[in-house]
Amino acid sequence: MSEIQWLAVIDSTDGPVDHAKIFCVNRHSFFLPVASLGEHSLRLEDVVPAGRQQTVRQVMTPPMITIEAGAHLAAAAFLMRHAHNSSLVVVADNTREPVAMITEADIANAVAQGRDTENVRVHEVVTTNLMTVRADAVAADAIRLMLPEGAWLLPVVEDRLLVGMVKLADLVRAYLMPGPVAVAEA
Repeated sequence: MSEIQWLAVIDSTDGPVDHAKIFCVNRHSFFLPVASLGEHSLRLEDVVPAGRQQTVRQVMTPPMITIEAGAHLAAAAFLMRHAHNSSLVVVADNTREPVAMITEADIANAVAQGRDTENVRVHEVVTTNLMTVRADAVAADAIRLMLPEGAWLLPVVEDRLLVGMVKLADLVRAYLMPGPVAVAEA
């Protein structure tokens, strides 16, 4: 099981703390901007007030551009480029039900294998074991879901339909920082 175990504050010379490094049980670590934690090393319980539980819905962004499983890889590459995204959610038929994610790496691998992006379909290069998170899940549970898988971005679902996307950094920020969370516009 992977949990946020502790954090170490850095850049705390003379003034407010700018960033903290989050260390997790599974050895993942990343930096997160934090506001004035004050101590050089704190346990997570010391930072996060008990009972304050932000939900995924509070930090998710509207759904990003999607693509159908039967679309060509060339279409996926085009959409990624013009949307400035490195991945797309693959939806079933003409619904908003997510079934997979396609990434730039998936397309690059197909090209490296000599496959024609005009003839290869999205469903031929993606794996369908998509991890999603419910909109009503609390931030801490979503973080615990994402960390062991190394996921940085997850589709958010409600009644199996895509309602948004959530980034690990936004979840951690919501979990660690008091007050309302500002949601970024897509």
